[in-house]
Amino acid sequence: MIRRKDDILAAFATLPAEHQATLSLVLIQTVMNGEWGDWLRGTLALRFLAQSEPFYTILRTEFDQAGLSPEQMDSLTNEDLANIARMVSDHLLTDAFWDEVRYIAENRLYEKHKDEKTDNL
Repeated sequence: MIRRKDDILAAFATLPAEHQATLSLVLIQTVMNGEWGDWLRGTLALRFLAQSEPFYTILRTEFDQAGLSPEQMDSLTNEDLANIARMVSDHLLTDAFWDEVRYIAENRLYEKHKDEKTDNL
């Protein structure tokens, strides 16, 4: 199977860029319509949204909540703010997101289990 994938990737690399793009769309659509569609959709979002603009813009006035002094806030440029927002967005999407998914799912499972015990009384 690995050899087959390597052969496909090698053949793909020989295609002109516009054919690579259209073939990619066809392959993505095929997977999206199957059982791995949700996984691919989420993975693409995490992978490529994290590399684009941050999903949250940090305002200068919000830094007091982070415990920064007015002098520290004043020393941050607009470029610094944009970089901080991008780094926070990247961290939330690539690291914290899955921790939150697990935490919330475990809490929900606990609540369901607790409700089931109550219903059986």
